[in-house]
Amino acid sequence: MLLAIDLGNTNIKYGVFNGEELVASFRVSSRISRTADEYGSVLVGLLSDRGINKSDID
Repeated sequence: MLLAIDLGNTNIKYGVFNGEELVASFRVSSRISRTADEYGSVLVGLLSDRGINKSDID
């Protein structure tokens, strides 16, 4: 699976693709006070909620 990330000023959008098929998408607010670790934890949690293990991402 492929993880695509669109970093914007107000939102970070994530898309998870299996080949050409979009299997999951997420939107998280961008905050200057968040650390990289916080964003990573949020992403892993969102993936887990959709039944995607982080090891599934190539």
